[in-house]
Amino acid sequence: SFTSIDRFEDTVSKQGFLRKFFEVIKKKTGSIIDRLFVTGVSPITLDSMTSGFNIAKNKTMDSNLNTMMGFTEKEARCLIKQTLPDYDLDSMLEKLKEYYDGYLFTPRASERVFNTDMLLYYVSEYLIDNTEPSDLIDSNISSDYSKLQNLFSLKDKKQNYEILEDILAGNDQRGKVTVEFNLQRRFTKKDFLSLLFYLGFLTIDREEDGFIYFRVPNYAVKEIYFDYFNSIISEETSFDSLEIEASVVEILKNGEINPFIEKVEATLAALSNRDYIKFDEKYIKVLIFSYLNLTQLSIVKSEYEVAEGYLDLALLRRNTEKGNYDALIELKYIKAADYKEKGEALVEQKLKEASAQLERYGRAAEFKNRKDLKKWALVFAGTDAAAVEEIK
Repeated sequence: SFTSIDRFEDTVSKQGFLRKFFEVIKKKTGSIIDRLFVTGVSPITLDSMTSGFNIAKNKTMDSNLNTMMGFTEKEARCLIKQTLPDYDLDSMLEKLKEYYDGYLFTPRASERVFNTDMLLYYVSEYLIDNTEPSDLIDSNISSDYSKLQNLFSLKDKKQNYEILEDILAGNDQRGKVTVEFNLQRRFTKKDFLSLLFYLGFLTIDREEDGFIYFRVPNYAVKEIYFDYFNSIISEETSFDSLEIEASVVEILKNGEINPFIEKVEATLAALSNRDYIKFDEKYIKVLIFSYLNLTQLSIVKSEYEVAEGYLDLALLRRNTEKGNYDALIELKYIKAADYKEKGEALVEQKLKEASAQLERYGRAAEFKNRKDLKKWALVFAGTDAAAVEEIK
């Protein structure tokens, strides 16, 4: 069969139209064309054309160009001040940093930049009716999860799925930036992470011990990952995402979590025979996280840092007028075999641990004495919720 990789290689081969186009550019450089600056082309394309365009230099990680393709904080402040002068600049900027900031293209640079398209989209939508858009992502970008699907189908799907799960769990990805790709050899984890970096789905967090640590740049990109993950789950289970979203709204509006837990249990049962899934606390947490993310009414945070530690999951309203509750969730997991051996005693032990953590987190300044905050300790055994307890 003629795969997408076959089609790509045919496109950049000696007879391919893309190769021919860049060969003409190369021949005319120095005479008709003085110099050429190309954006939006991944290195995997240029590397595959070899001598067809071997005059190109990859400037992605040039520290002098780090702020070229995004808004700096100074520029973002100027934009907000000019277009939305009646709003609290500092509080709005903090929110926009979480939504759209975070890109760093080389570890040698120190200033992170905002995604220009996303920031301009937010401001233009805000000007329409003086409120932030219900959807944080421009529709031109929200469709990028289909591109993500193509990326995660490239070469080693099982390896890529494990990386997706790890990214959604909030873990930094250790690797190095691939300078030259070669689809004829094994496509490694390093290559895959590099491709996600080049296409803006990951960014550089830091350099340490000779490694580059990548992370998701901001909440808007994280939403794209969740859209893709939910599309995978939907294809595998045929569940109605609108019903699942409605169960999340039940948490925000009525402080009721049981309908949501039932949806999670049903999904886990449907996925229990999939050989690519390793059931553990991380996977269930990722599933819950992705389902909570289905509604546009809230922001979902994993490993949320508070003064008392790191919360497993926090469901926080974007607008307190749309919903009555925020929620904190602490999750514990028991392997089916361990549950069979130790039973309810182990459930009680895990529940006690989760409850103690939530009581401690609840004493943090931002949560203390709040009447609109729900706290739940969850214990899953295998694919079932063995305990769901609200902590008062």
